[in-house]
Amino acid sequence: MSQHVAAFSADAAPSSTDRRPSFARLDGLLEHALAALEPGDPFTGLYLTPAQADRALSVAAANPVALPRDPSWENIRAGEQPWDWLRASYRLTEFELDVVLVALAPELDLRYERVLGYLNDDLARPWPTVDLLLRLLSADRDERVSRRACFAPGAALLRHRVIELVPDRHSSNLLAHGVRLDQQITDMLLCQGGLDRRLTACASLTRPEPVPLPDELVRHRDGVLYFHGPPETGRRAAAAALAAYLDKPLLEFRPADASVELVPTVLREQRLHAAVLLVDLDTEPAVAAALTEQIGGTTELTVLTGTRTWPPTPGAPTDVHVVTFDAPDYRARREAWGRAVPGADPDALDALAGLFRLTAARIGAAAATARAQHENPTRAELFAAARAHSRGGLTALAQHIEPRYGWDDLVLPTADADDLRALCLRVTHRDRVLGDWGFTAPGRGVTALFAGPSGTGKTMAAEVIARELGIALYKIDLSTVVSKYIGETEKNLERVFTTAREANACLLFDEADALFGKRSAVRDAHDRYANLEISYLLQRMEHHDGLSILTTNLRAHLDEAFVRRLHFVVEFGLPAEEDRRRIWQRRLPVRVPRDPDIDLDLLAREFPLPGGNIGNIVVAAAFLAAAADTSLGMEHLLTAVRAEYRKMGKVIPAHHDSGST
Repeated sequence: MSQHVAAFSADAAPSSTDRRPSFARLDGLLEHALAALEPGDPFTGLYLTPAQADRALSVAAANPVALPRDPSWENIRAGEQPWDWLRASYRLTEFELDVVLVALAPELDLRYERVLGYLNDDLARPWPTVDLLLRLLSADRDERVSRRACFAPGAALLRHRVIELVPDRHSSNLLAHGVRLDQQITDMLLCQGGLDRRLTACASLTRPEPVPLPDELVRHRDGVLYFHGPPETGRRAAAAALAAYLDKPLLEFRPADASVELVPTVLREQRLHAAVLLVDLDTEPAVAAALTEQIGGTTELTVLTGTRTWPPTPGAPTDVHVVTFDAPDYRARREAWGRAVPGADPDALDALAGLFRLTAARIGAAAATARAQHENPTRAELFAAARAHSRGGLTALAQHIEPRYGWDDLVLPTADADDLRALCLRVTHRDRVLGDWGFTAPGRGVTALFAGPSGTGKTMAAEVIARELGIALYKIDLSTVVSKYIGETEKNLERVFTTAREANACLLFDEADALFGKRSAVRDAHDRYANLEISYLLQRMEHHDGLSILTTNLRAHLDEAFVRRLHFVVEFGLPAEEDRRRIWQRRLPVRVPRDPDIDLDLLAREFPLPGGNIGNIVVAAAFLAAAADTSLGMEHLLTAVRAEYRKMGKVIPAHHDSGST
């Protein structure tokens, strides 16, 4: 049989000559095992004759290549880089390398399956078993017992996932387990490049083009970097530029498409390709946490990205260099808008740069959207495009309100209206004052409190402001955010503010008294944490890069120490008679057919109602008129007034109770 073993040629093996010594060693091992089977052996020829086993290893080759019969692993290591890498990476013994070599056999040639089945005394098991490997590679029984430990769970071959043990269907004995080589190790030993097949859905391997690299990154060649900052601030581009600078491939791993079990596979893939690994930690926390716990052993450069401060999870390494990627400031955004929309109104571009914290890429996309409608887009079209390209993740956390009202719809005392206009001016010009002019403030956020009874126009005022500024408006009901569990309220608020930063929106926190009660003496942990929740909310409002508005029906319930930290406090009281008449007039659309007998003076004088209730009355009266197929008259309005009073639980003045005017 030896002549056939020595003739294992390029027809049956990969063509690279530097791998043939290991194959010769494999054939030598199998030849020795077959030769050791004496003719009188009880299982010899039970399923396969010796001649058939001999022919299973034969190769029809025109020019057989003579190879050394039994080269040592030292010689193989010197000539075959994959084996050298495997041995050095996992510190494998010669026995363990032989285990890998025999397990590789079926991947080389299917004829080896017949030989292995013959040696197993079972052609239905054409793979190496633990028992076969111990018999094949051990000199005596004592050595077999000793080497059995190489198949223990903590041993190198299994700990590093070089092999996998496949249980036998009929026996739980370790010796009956099959030994399967990991796909990644198989491809590496056969010098078959490319990405591991298990990673095709969650990773990509590319060769980035060289581009200028920031000076801060030039000195980093290994270890772990953490690129911290908002999305779309150039973190991935910087990682690609770094890989190109180091002349290495970029291995991008997407945890959202992977499972925890694939983490060791991707880390080994990084080592096999000597690649720069790029991972976004903001997706799939379980996979990201598993990866951060295991990256300490890599010798290649790893780039992690995320929006949270380091370390993002317990167990993450501490010897990580953090590189901060800031969102573009006002000046950079203004320059980006100027490049994206040349010739546009400078005041409009100033407002866009101040109100929308967009990256350069999103500014370009928003400008393209606006130009798709008109070559020279208007201010309104530019603002609409900017809103469309702001992130909309708040819809899962808050109610989006489409602003319908303008300044003409809002009926307030002059002083209160002036406060609202001043609020708009603060939002519009804060970048100039706090940036260019050098003024300082606890934070860049603009905060306001709208206090007053229900229906007095608090939400309408927020709509007017959002419409004036051209930004989206989201209402958060604080009663649904506040949790009785310690620490949960802060987590809920953090989610809101983190998402709102990317949405470039005005936040309207409704029912603020659900959180802002009078501070009581700290008697227990709940009192202390209640105060911490309030302080946390105010702090996040101050540092939120946008506008935050709190509303409450009961100003008296709010602690003045907290109110003093707000930039604006606007009281919404019951409107005076003159203001009520203006509200009645403005709530009646011009197109509504109305009787000349409608007396707005009487309605304003006799019924001291806030604007919200007046709006309800007008709509209800309109439905009554439509049902009667007639124009809107005083009778319809008084009927609706009586219904609104009953709904409010109040008594209507006696002389109007019967409907008389």
